[in-house]
Amino acid sequence: MYVGQSYIGQSYNPALEILFEPPDGPPKRVEFLSIVKLAAREPLRGGIRFLTKPNWFTPEQDRASEDICPVMIPSAMAQRLGISIERVEKGDCEVRINGCRFRVQGIFDAESFGNIRDLDGYDLLPFDIKAIRTVVTVTSFDVLAQDTDPRIGPENIVLAPVGRDLQIQTKYGLLRRASMAIAMPNASYKEAKATIDSYLERKAQSVFYGLGGVAVRGKRARETTFVGLLDLLIPLIIAALTVLNTMRGSVYERSGEIFVYNAVGIAPRYVFSMFFAEAFVYAVVGSVVGYVFSQGIGRILTELDMTGGLNMTFTSITTIYASLAIAGAVFVSTYFPARTAMRIAEPAEDAGWGLPEPSGDELRFRLPFTFSARDRIAILAFFERYLQEHGEGSAGRFFAAPPKMALCEEIVPLRARKHSAPAGQE
Repeated sequence: MYVGQSYIGQSYNPALEILFEPPDGPPKRVEFLSIVKLAAREPLRGGIRFLTKPNWFTPEQDRASEDICPVMIPSAMAQRLGISIERVEKGDCEVRINGCRFRVQGIFDAESFGNIRDLDGYDLLPFDIKAIRTVVTVTSFDVLAQDTDPRIGPENIVLAPVGRDLQIQTKYGLLRRASMAIAMPNASYKEAKATIDSYLERKAQSVFYGLGGVAVRGKRARETTFVGLLDLLIPLIIAALTVLNTMRGSVYERSGEIFVYNAVGIAPRYVFSMFFAEAFVYAVVGSVVGYVFSQGIGRILTELDMTGGLNMTFTSITTIYASLAIAGAVFVSTYFPARTAMRIAEPAEDAGWGLPEPSGDELRFRLPFTFSARDRIAILAFFERYLQEHGEGSAGRFFAAPPKMALCEEIVPLRARKHSAPAGQE
């Protein structure tokens, strides 16, 4: 059916107009509010009273696409357009709806159509979006209506076959499926129940259906609960302990490699990060392989009909949560082995070195490395560049004035110089 929509805070019903051009008079136009599309085998079609000879839509008209699409109009609309019952029964009564050609196949009593009730106890009339006082929008255009909201009157509705593309261009109108009923008169109770259960299993939404003379509103869905959480935690703990044992063994087996890292100057925190990068690979590969393995096993069991009717699927959000839980367990289990590797790579008690707290304007510290006498020139050049980078205007824990450095010989007493100097060079 064609329903209205909300646009920029205003609600509108579909803008539809039907035009009839009689051969012996001026054209007549009537505005209406909706089109309801019904199937050729509509179970409720018997409740509609026709003023013309009963001539409901046929399956061929549902599937046809080249012929002019048939429609049925209410009696009040036919009277305003000047369309007679005889003309409709002759089969040559054409009208235009928003510029598209249609053939009037029947005239029905609007009151009888409004009295029809679906399986849920409500009528088949579309909601009158413009008459709703409190409009609740789902998106920028769609409106969420309640069962008690006002409906469009049956005198403002045109009926059309459900399988046809009407190709009508209308402002503020959307085509929505509102009701679907399936009749299984030749199926036994067991067959009908199995078909309904299969549909409910796939749909996972509330559905109205009648079975055995009883109207039912049923739903079959798996809700998220904490049942079986313990069954998930125990394998997760076992997996975490397995990863912990594997990583600890890897640390001790690679002690020589870690010593080499220390010798070439790699910081301990980088060694720590290397083990976490390895754990990240384990987490990603484990999650992907586990997902593919579970999908494959589920597919095989389904094909062999060994699931007992259980629909095995691993494409829900729960799968993502399980993968994140596995990755978290791997990272937690890797922390302690990675910390052990970092301690092995430490050259001293501390894993790093930082500047000590200053004493007034003086900053004294011991260098965290040793050097020979030949390297002192290079060390002074390094400190000169370091202090220049921490000049005024720099950001950091301190700033220094432009450095002044010089290399001078150690002062030797004159007496010592006399004894040590060669003759004639005092």
